[in-house]
Amino acid sequence: MKVLYLIMGARNDLASRNIKSIFSNLFVPFQETYKGNNEFLFMFYDGGYDKEDIVDGNHIMTESNDDINGTFEKTIEALRMIDERNIHYDWLIRTNISQIINLPLFDEVLPTLESDKVYSQKNNVVVTEGKWKNNLYSRGDMFIMSWTTVHDILSVSQNFFGKP
Repeated sequence: MKVLYLIMGARNDLASRNIKSIFSNLFVPFQETYKGNNEFLFMFYDGGYDKEDIVDGNHIMTESNDDINGTFEKTIEALRMIDERNIHYDWLIRTNISQIINLPLFDEVLPTLESDKVYSQKNNVVVTEGKWKNNLYSRGDMFIMSWTTVHDILSVSQNFFGKP
């Protein structure tokens, strides 16, 4: 199976430093020693550019705002760009720069994952009165989902752009 490990970054020194550290201290050593049957692709994205692009094969540059309020749009834009460029994967791991996944452990667990489930670092529930009360959702720090789920999300994502 192909796994896309995607990090949401930002255009500042702290985020750049963390991404470089994750690539050099986690991804490169993993790839150099990995002897399993799966294929791993490592990418990151940030926002606030004049035009969207993918550079160096792993840096996704989005036009969406590069602040916390642009998180949804920036993520969807990155996923859409990956989809439009036919970058194939079976599973997506999406993290922030503050999260890392134990890749050898994930490699062992991968065959047991169910493609119709979303796995996350933490689940939240809306507790306030109103339309969304008692709805459960995965927090955005880290989630794992199948390509099918990502594709389903992309098919309706435009309905939610620019909304709180």
